[in-house]
Amino acid sequence: MKKTRIFSTMLATVICMASLPAINVFAANQQRTTTLDLTVAGFQNDQKNEDEGWSWDADTLTLTLDNVDFSTGNKSSIKVDGLKSTTILFKGENKLESSATIISRTDRGSKDTGLTLKGEAKESKLSLVETGNLPSMDQPNITFESGTVDIQGGAAITLYTIKVMEAAVNIDTTMADPEDGWNDGLYANGSIEIYGGEVNVKAGRIGLFVVGIGAPEPKTGLRIEGGKLDLEGGLADVYLGSGNVKNGIISAGDITLKGKKGIFLYDCEKCEITGGTFHVDECEDPFMAHKNSSGVFEIADADYTKVDKAEEAAKALNKDNYVDFTAVEKALEAIDRTKNLTQQSDVDKMAKDINDAVEALIYKSADYTELD
Repeated sequence: MKKTRIFSTMLATVICMASLPAINVFAANQQRTTTLDLTVAGFQNDQKNEDEGWSWDADTLTLTLDNVDFSTGNKSSIKVDGLKSTTILFKGENKLESSATIISRTDRGSKDTGLTLKGEAKESKLSLVETGNLPSMDQPNITFESGTVDIQGGAAITLYTIKVMEAAVNIDTTMADPEDGWNDGLYANGSIEIYGGEVNVKAGRIGLFVVGIGAPEPKTGLRIEGGKLDLEGGLADVYLGSGNVKNGIISAGDITLKGKKGIFLYDCEKCEITGGTFHVDECEDPFMAHKNSSGVFEIADADYTKVDKAEEAAKALNKDNYVDFTAVEKALEAIDRTKNLTQQSDVDKMAKDINDAVEALIYKSADYTELD
């Protein structure tokens, strides 16, 4: 009888414990509410805070964030030295939230220094949430090297250059107050250079703003050599000029322009488009210069290789062998060789129309006179 009572008591205990909510042994890191100031004396040496999920390597000037949660009110979340090159390596999912500039710097800055944001893996994420109508970042230079960086609130600005290597950069500044002027996406006083990755910008004012007053000689204010861009700005998707920007060069990339104005030249000599794929159906004026500007677009001719091949194959056919050759003839007549690179989709459609017409041809019945 005694054993039965003991067993009953143990069973009741197990049932009671099973009804309690599960405890997550992998609990989130402790939230930080004060600025992580990398410029103070203590950071001349390595530092580490396992509870908050960050560590500092003083030799390489690398701050590692591992699933951190910073909510620092009206103070910056991280402050770096503007005269040094700092790397932020992020792992997992990290969030920095502030009503001030989230990643700020000392008052001084150098054209040879700046901030590099580097994700350990493609899915590693760094989220910056700026709620005070101020820039999300303010640095001499910013390089988005890898991983995913999500920005909500204010623009990412630099004194000199912004570079995107293989990172995914997602920016939404439409909620920022337009009166404060920080509702652009990427704002560079020198140049914006995109070599790969993805750049998705929805901005209250300008998606990519290349001002041209920061760098000593920003001969090329905009350089796009790869990557996938999806841009939508309330005023313009890309704005070149207002300083001493000389030109922009687009040689590759998959580029979608969605704003009322696409690439807008203000005080800029020219924008050379030598490559890339453009999607501009949602943009009213994809390529335009200010009415008082001497800026021009130099756009390469479209690639007619597919059209040439389709045309050659169609013309090699004997139209007398088919019931109706009219569709092929109309497709050949519709070839327009005046298109430029930004109209490549129209050219590709010409080739498709010819090939589709050829594929739909029906042979005439054979002549059986001799057989009869």
